[in-house]
Amino acid sequence: MDKITSEYRLPKSIVPVNYDVILKLDADAFTTNNFQGEVNITLNVLKRTDQILIHSKNLDIISVNLRKPNENFNLTHRSYMSDALTDILTITSENQLSPGFYYLDITYNATFNPYDMHGFYKSTYPNEEGKTEFLATTQFEVTNARRAFPCFDEPSFKATFNLSVVYPKGYNVIANTLQNGNVNVTSENLEIVNFKTTPRMSTYLNAFVISNFTCDTVETKLPFRVCSRAEAANERKYALDISPKLMNYLENFTGIPYNVSGIGKMDQVAIPDFSAGAMENWGLITYRESTLLWDPNESSNLYKQRVASVIAHEFAHMWFGNLVTLKWWSDVYLSEGFARYFQYFATDRIETEWEMDKQFVVEQVHSALFTDSFSASEALSSPVTTPKEISSKFDLISYNKGTHRNHN
Repeated sequence: MDKITSEYRLPKSIVPVNYDVILKLDADAFTTNNFQGEVNITLNVLKRTDQILIHSKNLDIISVNLRKPNENFNLTHRSYMSDALTDILTITSENQLSPGFYYLDITYNATFNPYDMHGFYKSTYPNEEGKTEFLATTQFEVTNARRAFPCFDEPSFKATFNLSVVYPKGYNVIANTLQNGNVNVTSENLEIVNFKTTPRMSTYLNAFVISNFTCDTVETKLPFRVCSRAEAANERKYALDISPKLMNYLENFTGIPYNVSGIGKMDQVAIPDFSAGAMENWGLITYRESTLLWDPNESSNLYKQRVASVIAHEFAHMWFGNLVTLKWWSDVYLSEGFARYFQYFATDRIETEWEMDKQFVVEQVHSALFTDSFSASEALSSPVTTPKEISSKFDLISYNKGTHRNHN
């Protein structure tokens, strides 16, 4: 690694195995914009070291504790220091850590950013009566899981996750996996819900939504749900109808069942304020309302096509990106190129009258050739290091040229 790259990247000498994450929202969290968190990370130390480097951004660290499993003493850390430029939290131990497993416990306070739709953020929308409703949701791709909890926020550091959420009564919580047990009351105004362990996955695929949304469900080989504001309930039907068909096609094409991971379900949630078109969080895909909801009485067939093709794109990521993941963001064209391909050709197998194969040539191949004709165009695979550089890879070259390459 060159100097700049090494400053932003985490060393491979320590890898995460499992995260136990507890997020706590007080009854007035949507007024104060504050939440608290605890994370216990099971670490595998591969080489002797006296430092643990981990990502953390805009988190107020309260305590850090390092301990060995099955031993009744803690290891003393000498210091911890956060770098605001690289988002790296450096924890220094008084003693060298020998290879083996350790538990790293961190408690912290944090703030929702209501003006930035990244990380763990707060959103609002008016209900039918004009009253303001609140929700909290996530957008972690590409480097924003570190805003919700300290973590190894690079795609190659896969681990399992156990999530628990304490939240105000009157809301509900959806996460990547199925609920584990019943919702329990912790106080007069708060409840707690636990979720089952995720598959091994990258941090950016974690997601959770705290809202008073309602959902429609269809049971096939596993439950499919489409969730939204209650006022938009009559716009969920098309997404609910086409989702199992698209999933079935992709399973047959790849020869790998979606639930081989044990994720257990597929939730799709329409978010009123959402920065991306959609996000392929494993088991909990989040969308802009316009890319998931369709009103047959008000919306055109063009919007219907958009809903189908975006669902196909996100479903494709369950294999290309989630199950098989890039080591680093320099090659994002691989996952996005395959997803863009199935956006057209999976949809074409279900909605045969739309001639999506012909639209692919005009919308993807032609635009890729035009964009690639400029001398400033970058290669499909090019080095990136900083969060800004990584975000720049999500462009027409990665998507359109990437899918054209896969099509050939």
